[in-house]
Amino acid sequence: MLAGDSQRRYFTLPVLDPERSFWTAADMTQDALSQKATGFNCMSGRREPEAALTRHFLSDKSYLDANCDQGVRFELMFPSCWNGRDLDSADHRSHVQYPHLVNTGSCPPEYPVRLPSLYYETIWATSDYSGIDGSFVIANGDTTGYGYHGDFMSGWEEQFLQSVVGICTNASGKVEDCPLFELQSEAQASLCKLDVPNILRDENCGGPRQGLCGNVTKL
Repeated sequence: MLAGDSQRRYFTLPVLDPERSFWTAADMTQDALSQKATGFNCMSGRREPEAALTRHFLSDKSYLDANCDQGVRFELMFPSCWNGRDLDSADHRSHVQYPHLVNTGSCPPEYPVRLPSLYYETIWATSDYSGIDGSFVIANGDTTGYGYHGDFMSGWEEQFLQSVVGICTNASGKVEDCPLFELQSEAQASLCKLDVPNILRDENCGGPRQGLCGNVTKL
């Protein structure tokens, strides 16, 4: 299943989000919910923390420099309501939908099966570039953030995953608190090396370089 849309460059609802108790029907359409499923959390030790999934665009660099001294957290919420029949759909979207408050709430009647919630967070140290001229851009060329997106493909053994869902319910959310996992140490994990595909082998994606990796155009 997919979350977000790599082609989107706009947001059709008020910014920042109103309190959820004031959401109208327009805030709870599936199109609106899919837009609200992305977030760009301004992280700072100097101000009250922002709630998750309330800022749906990537702020410009002057704002980030002035306000986000601990970087920016990209957030992506996947749909958690399933139609109970299809493991996939032609557009990788139609078999799932969002509950009426994006990450919680009621599922649409036609999508009665609740799935475990998937919420991706990636923190970028944008503050390391404070005071340096330029702008930030996502790797697909998006300077706005509205096109932030992600894919989920399950590679779990089904019986084991079902056991995890039923047993590992510790409120801490820490994987260490699930007795079913055999975890690797940091040292063990570091031994895993990526075999770089031929199409990327000559790309200096780590930079510095002129332009985006793959010669993607900024939009």
